[in-house]
Amino acid sequence: MISAYYRSDRPIVHDGILSYRNRVLIMRYLSIVLNKRKSIFGKIIILFIMMVALMLTPVIIQNITSFRQAQLYGEMLNNIINANQLNLDVVENIEPIVWNIVAGKENFTDSGIWEHITDIRSRMVQIRNNTDSIENRGRMEISIRALSIVENYQVRLKVQISEK
Repeated sequence: MISAYYRSDRPIVHDGILSYRNRVLIMRYLSIVLNKRKSIFGKIIILFIMMVALMLTPVIIQNITSFRQAQLYGEMLNNIINANQLNLDVVENIEPIVWNIVAGKENFTDSGIWEHITDIRSRMVQIRNNTDSIENRGRMEISIRALSIVENYQVRLKVQISEK
């Protein structure tokens, strides 16, 4: 609890947040201290305020930078996790479907390969958009182009199968 006296003998009691009267009291006290800069007490208060500000500044800056670094690290981990899931989906879903199509066990319309390729493309674009590095964005562009080549091969395969 904060208690103080303001012009009268009645105590001002307010729990937690400063009441209006307490704020006025603090402002008056600060103005008195700042007006008495030439006194030793005023100089001590000013030095104390400066010392607290100087001590808090590095801590605040360190917290801000460490929070930003933690965010970047989290984004990198998410990109790695998404890339690994993408690789797993390609190995487990696309390859068997393509082999089944080539072997004649499935046809293109029933296989659902185009939905898988569309999903993979959208996930690759999402990873590219979350990447900050120009080099890694370039690598993702190359991967997306490689996926386009796979799509072209799928179209060729469909045409060849339909001709036979």
